[in-house]
Amino acid sequence: WEPIPVVYEIPDREHVLMPEEYDGRKLRSAEFFDRLFYVAGTITEDRQIEVNGKYYDLFSHNRELRDHLSELGGTGEQVRFIGRLGTFRGNWQFVIGDPSYLNPEW
Repeated sequence: WEPIPVVYEIPDREHVLMPEEYDGRKLRSAEFFDRLFYVAGTITEDRQIEVNGKYYDLFSHNRELRDHLSELGGTGEQVRFIGRLGTFRGNWQFVIGDPSYLNPEW
């Protein structure tokens, strides 16, 4: 048995909601569920980020990226990422699919 590698590519900007498109809007809704967002901010010690006055968990299936996000938590360092909005066990979260989604070259 061998795992099947999953390859991620940076999505085209036209498929990602930019801050000016969602600023001031309620993201916790069906309209925005499962959409890709470009988000900038600082990560809390609890690995969350504030967007439009609400806190969202950050997650990645990539263990190294998850650990890196935890290391950034509480440092005050500004980060940018592309994340897919969703929920897990009732908590709203952004899922960052690949390390290249963190601080993308946009």
